Amino acid sequence: DTSLFQVFERINSSGRTLLPQEIRNCVYQGPINTLLFELNTNNKWRSLWGNETPDERMRDLEYILRFFALSDDNIISAEKAPAQISLKKCLNQYMESKNKESFIPSLRERFIKCIDYAYDHFGVGAFHNISQTDETKLVEKFSPTVFDSVLIAVDIAHKNGKVSQLKDGLEGKRLSKLKDQAYQKLLSQETMRVPNIRKRVNEMFAALFGA
Repeated sequence: DTSLFQVFERINSSGRTLLPQEIRNCVYQGPINTLLFELNTNNKWRSLWGNETPDERMRDLEYILRFFALSDDNIISAEKAPAQISLKKCLNQYMESKNKESFIPSLRERFIKCIDYAYDHFGVGAFHNISQTDETKLVEKFSPTVFDSVLIAVDIAHKNGKVSQLKDGLEGKRLSKLKDQAYQKLLSQETMRVPNIRKRVNEMFAALFGA
């Protein structure tokens, strides 16, 4: 964890306690923070998030950062990745490491391409799980782990040139995967274990785009 984040977190002990992304907004001023605010106004992202008004506690900003951090090679493919991560620490370190103008264009392009694709092919429920009591319905609440699985799978598909090969029936494939009870465990248990992050992303990628 960064020392500055820890110091700010400790002195923030009176009044309304700030959430981690609110602290990052104070600590990591610079190009990447500006980018998060920019991307957070994307109309398709706002529809997928489920509220046209930005969240005053910056939870929506944190999910954009989460996409970047968890899709990074250090998490998704590196041989020496940790067995488990602290999400707060991971997001802090990622934001600090990418806080340079040279990283911004590629991050912007990746997020916009993936959000466009998710919105166009899965609809506004792209990041929602199915109801465990009625598989024909989606849970109203945005699901962090479905978000990871779908958007990072789309990101990998863009990198591998798979997105141009498949255009129809993707929402049906997503729903079929979510009906798999073994997959549901990956979405709900030990969600920050790196092998589980990889497994839920890779299984969603295989379900949507083929192995």
